Amino acid sequence: MARLGGGARRTRAGSTGGHPVNKIDATAPGAAPTDPVTAAAPDTAAVAALTPTKVHVSWAELDELVAGLAERIGAAVTDLGILPDAPEALAAAMRAAAAGHDLVLTSGGVSTGEADHVRSAVEAIGRLVFWRVAIKPGRPVAMGVIRGAADSAAFVGVPGNPVAAFVTFARVVRPLALRLAGALPEPLIALPVRADFSYRKKKGRREYVRVALARAPDGSITARKHPREGAGVITSLTETDGLAELPEDLTRVEPGTTIGFLPYEVLIG
Repeated sequence: MARLGGGARRTRAGSTGGHPVNKIDATAPGAAPTDPVTAAAPDTAAVAALTPTKVHVSWAELDELVAGLAERIGAAVTDLGILPDAPEALAAAMRAAAAGHDLVLTSGGVSTGEADHVRSAVEAIGRLVFWRVAIKPGRPVAMGVIRGAADSAAFVGVPGNPVAAFVTFARVVRPLALRLAGALPEPLIALPVRADFSYRKKKGRREYVRVALARAPDGSITARKHPREGAGVITSLTETDGLAELPEDLTRVEPGTTIGFLPYEVLIG
């Protein structure tokens, strides 16, 4: 299934082991690539979305989430179907997906489980630039380069849980896809709001907390944390207004603490 968005060229997508895979093209007409990864695939951005069976969300739902986010930034998406949880099949599918595209995106299969073969598949046909970053949710995110039969493509593997996939798409995939399209993403500026909750976090890790905004009696804007924190709770996205971005050096939040707020419209607009 291929769809073409405004200012975007075609792309392809696929899945593995019940894992949906989507490829998107986010190249803007007349724009020159400026990112080092772009040199590997100068014309289009291909994204593959992969969803593991252990996630308590259907593959179709996660596939639709990632594809919808990709289309929102002007990408055309083609569904490559469901692929088996086999390293050889994954490698072959991703290598084929890299042909003529810039970016291959997988969702799921990048953690450390027995059926998580995406990393080894990428290493067999290319190289990983990094795996795991100090963020929550979204720690297992991976980035690399895939060598296709004729072309090479950038690769990003986002986690299979929907909230983690959303966060890593917004903070990793979106800026990369825009750079591949020749655009220069503007830095995200968090809006200062007052926390209406208590929270503890690990030092040295950036965390994103789903919050809803409310107006306090004194007229100020406060952020209320969603009661369910699991990375698989997709309603925690639909029932909130954005993410509170808690920096690495912050270890505790108390009611009244000023925190940075990133609206969903800004994160994926």
